[in-house]
Amino acid sequence: MWIKKPQTMARVKRFLCIAFFESGLIYSSVLLDAFLAKVHWKGAHNVFTTNERLPYNVITNYQKSHGIKIVTGDCSHPTGIEVQWVYPDWLERLELMQQHNIKTLEYLSKFMEELSTPKTLRKDASGMVV
Repeated sequence: MWIKKPQTMARVKRFLCIAFFESGLIYSSVLLDAFLAKVHWKGAHNVFTTNERLPYNVITNYQKSHGIKIVTGDCSHPTGIEVQWVYPDWLERLELMQQHNIKTLEYLSKFMEELSTPKTLRKDASGMVV
């Protein structure tokens, strides 16, 4: 979904609420809250204006690796430098893997902590160690 200026997360969430909650597609506020918690920016474009008209040029050197495309002097912003960025899918997957690895390391550290604490030996009624 593309939101025109002002690009605020509140505006994005408002449009999603209108689209899903008020239309009846999602009728539970708990489900809607969980859905809206996962909303994040996927990309945008920023325009930096200059004092003079710039020649038209498109720089795509970093588009595959970082998702950045720079356009100067186009019809919509003849005096501006437009930086278009898209959050690459591979970077999103890496962040998800990193979150998963952090959870796994936390679990393993708790497990190792439990293993390293000495346990007291139990004896039954006859004095035998169980």
